[in-house]
Amino acid sequence: MAPNAEHDWQRLSREEASALHQKLNVVSTIELLNCPHKRVADLAAEELATRGASEPVSSAVIRGSFTKKKAKLRALYVLQVLGARDAESLRVYRLLAGDRDPDVVGSALFGIVFSRDKEALPGLRELLSGESKPALEFLYKRAIWSLSANMPHEFSPDFYDLNNVWGLRNY
Repeated sequence: MAPNAEHDWQRLSREEASALHQKLNVVSTIELLNCPHKRVADLAAEELATRGASEPVSSAVIRGSFTKKKAKLRALYVLQVLGARDAESLRVYRLLAGDRDPDVVGSALFGIVFSRDKEALPGLRELLSGESKPALEFLYKRAIWSLSANMPHEFSPDFYDLNNVWGLRNY
């Protein structure tokens, strides 16, 4: 039986919490991305990435399972650690590129740019044309330029793909 997220999870060591995450099914682990306790939710994201759970995470985002910024960012983290570029992941990146939070938008745009998803360009231009927040306008312009120029590292110059999950060795 899994401990109650509000009480017992916080008392567990990292190793104990990780062991419990491993015993949970993917659906239960995805639900923990919404947990208000940072450590619990972060460990859930790590476990989902370890399991390669991009498809169920993508489905949860598309269903609207995550309404809070941190849960959306954790879901994007799972997809990005895996270098997810399948159709459902691209749909998630495009969906969250229209969010109102700059951190969520920036993370979603990272997924679009590093996936080299040029089919997203018209949607990004449309988002840019209706944007009044300078921070979001900057992100959209940078993503559009990086994607159009086929230069993903211009969007995130400090990113290094150590395990080549995005297939960028030749870029």
